[in-house]
Amino acid sequence: MRWLALVLALPAAAEERIVPPAEFDALSIGETWIFEQDGQWAGSEQYRPGGQVIWQYTDGSCARGVWVAEGDALCFSYENRDDVQCWFFIEDDRGYVARPEGADGPERDLRLVFRSPTPLQCEGEVPSV
Repeated sequence: MRWLALVLALPAAAEERIVPPAEFDALSIGETWIFEQDGQWAGSEQYRPGGQVIWQYTDGSCARGVWVAEGDALCFSYENRDDVQCWFFIEDDRGYVARPEGADGPERDLRLVFRSPTPLQCEGEVPSV
């Protein structure tokens, strides 16, 4: 009986749901999202129609890019990088996170902490998207 009480006392595992790309698109278009990792600002991203994005780095510089759906993954390519970065957008009990494809758990998650209709203000040349 004691083991049953211990099991019942454990907190329930957080439920996670992968947000389908079409739903992500509907949520994000026209908004700028601010992300944190481990409680620190990790960057911001502005979402435009047609999968167009602008990522703002922590130094204030920006890079234009696009995202496409690959199954449930959102795959981003940016003008200043040769690689493609694929992420799963996940809804959990605290809101939303972006988790890199291939991650074993939440250690590398980027937590969405703020949503705004205000466009990014980039250092240097303002990107045209």
